[in-house]
This record gives sequence, C-alpha cells and structure tokens, in this order.
Amino acid sequence: MALCQALAIAMNMSLTPLSNQIAHKRYNLSQEVVLTKLLGDFVGRSAFLFLPKPRADGDQDGSGCGRPRRQAMLVWLVELCRLPLWVMVFLWALGSSAPAFLANDTVLLWAVWLPLIASGAFSASWCLVI
Repeated sequence: MALCQALAIAMNMSLTPLSNQIAHKRYNLSQEVVLTKLLGDFVGRSAFLFLPKPRADGDQDGSGCGRPRRQAMLVWLVELCRLPLWVMVFLWALGSSAPAFLANDTVLLWAVWLPLIASGAFSASWCLVI
C-alpha cells in the first residue's frame, strides 16, 4: 500500500509546480489551478472520512467493504482510473495540443483537475488506513 500511496502523492505533487504551464502562462488561470488543487485536497480528504473502516476480522455487515484486501484492490482501481487524467494534464502542461478539450478553462478546472486532485488525496488517505 505504500507504493500506491506514493503513486497518489507523486501524481498530485508532480503537476502542482507546473500550474503556470498547465495554464499556458495565464496568471489568473494559474492561480485558479493552485486554488482548485487546495479545494481538491480538502474534498478528497473529507470524502475519505465516509469510507467504512477496514476490519481485520473481515466483513461483519455482509457488504464485503470491510475487508482490507478488497479495499486495497479498490484503491488501486482508483489510481488506475486517475492515470489517463494525469497523462492528459501532463501532456497539456508540456504544450501538447492532443487533449484539445483542456483549452476550455471550465473543463480543465472542474471536469479534469478537481477530480484528479480530489481522487489523489482520497486514495492517499485511504492507503494510509489500509
């Protein structure tokens, strides 16, 4: 789980210093990227509090959500779902025009950046408990 947590943190932290490149040198958008990152961290870490706690004795309520192994598989699934978003934002920061829909500020901030950062904070916190 340490590898999963390191991956989640690295994916979030690797893009934050590139906020100016993500915003394509637009100061206002760059500031919004940083502020949205803070919001995403808050949302992800707050959402984590609603997860069922893993139990060493397994599943008591019949849902299967309490088993640490099942939760570990789910957190890795979250990380795999984040990977395409991270790659798109990273390519956009490098100046690629391949993910052209990121040119729309609203899509960049609210449909891609916020879920990417929030899910990273969520899974990093989740890994800590598992």
